[in-house]
Amino acid sequence: MRIYYGWLIAMASLVILTFVMGATYHSYSVFVIPISEDFGLSRADANTGLILFSLGGAILAPLLGKLVDRVPIRTIVFVIAILAGASLVTLSFSQNLWLSATVLAIPVAIVAQGGTISATTLIARWFSVYRGRAMAIALFGMSLAGILVTPTIAAGVAQLEWRQTLLITGIVLTAVLLLIALIIRERPGEGDVESSKPQPEQAAPAAPQSGEPVKAITILSMPQFWLLGAPSAATLALTSAVMVTLVPLGIGAGASETAAASLIAVMAGAGFVGGLITAWIGDRVDRLLLLAILFLAVAGAAALFYFGQSMALLVTATAVLGLATGIASPAFHALIADFFGASSFGTAYGLMTVLMTGFSALFVRIAGEVFDRTGSYDWLFIGILIVELAAAALVYLTRVIGAPRPAASVEAAPR
Repeated sequence: MRIYYGWLIAMASLVILTFVMGATYHSYSVFVIPISEDFGLSRADANTGLILFSLGGAILAPLLGKLVDRVPIRTIVFVIAILAGASLVTLSFSQNLWLSATVLAIPVAIVAQGGTISATTLIARWFSVYRGRAMAIALFGMSLAGILVTPTIAAGVAQLEWRQTLLITGIVLTAVLLLIALIIRERPGEGDVESSKPQPEQAAPAAPQSGEPVKAITILSMPQFWLLGAPSAATLALTSAVMVTLVPLGIGAGASETAAASLIAVMAGAGFVGGLITAWIGDRVDRLLLLAILFLAVAGAAALFYFGQSMALLVTATAVLGLATGIASPAFHALIADFFGASSFGTAYGLMTVLMTGFSALFVRIAGEVFDRTGSYDWLFIGILIVELAAAALVYLTRVIGAPRPAASVEAAPR
């Protein structure tokens, strides 16, 4: 029996996310100390590069999403490959802070966001019956970036000078993306059959039936964008806020710094398990109902954190949070395609990225302010509990206002 080419596309998407995110976002912290020493920067000044990278990505995401819906993804990946190599090689030779900051804020941000949107858009186009499973496989790349690529780069920095490591990373990233671009096909052809099984019902509104992308202003005017996007973006952003508090929470519970830092590994491991669960059940359940239940689980994790006076309870809360968000992330990505159609996935996802980045910056700041003003994180977790209960209600509300069938525009679109 012929293997559906979409599964090769899913593996290609996984590789894109692994190498793009591993060489950019996940590895940034590896370079903080050597760059600080080389340029004579404080840690705060060195971290400014990550802020510029994040802001640049947030600003560029809607433009890149629109571009992905209108330009062949193979072409975009080719361009990203060249841009990735040129950017990292430039950073490896740069002696000018302004040049380095500009490279991080624009071309490197384009590489990260363009790679992410391209990879997930391919999944949206190639899958409808097994969209949840395929999206979970692709998003494993986010975890593998930290598990495989970042330690490799760290070993390189330890053995070589950081500039040499960055130069090699740029060359390798370009080579990998160019190879991946060669196997990319935009959409299924006439001989590509995903499955003979009927597609499960999903409680999502009917996305546009034509192959033409929907305009961004039209998506923004849809109540479904806000009912799905705002709660989901807030939840994923709150996870970032909790992550930066894990080590202080562990130390506050009497653990050593090393033991407290293990909470981050617990969260990453639980998230990986959550992705495996999504790959198994993501296409067998109503994704909207699943997302609402997961938001309630995050609320439960917040309650555990609130009462977390012991390391054991903190580990439990962290595992629940990591598991819930590990399942929610691919389910959320699949729902974007269910709601807005594969032909408009890039545009919708780019707009969602702005929400996620904005909420993330806000909640990380709030987490620090809460501790500075009260001496604890209790009110942060009370706030998360309230937000997640509201988020579950809003997501479930989309079942009321939306039509029951997702679009079939992917299958009808030309190859």
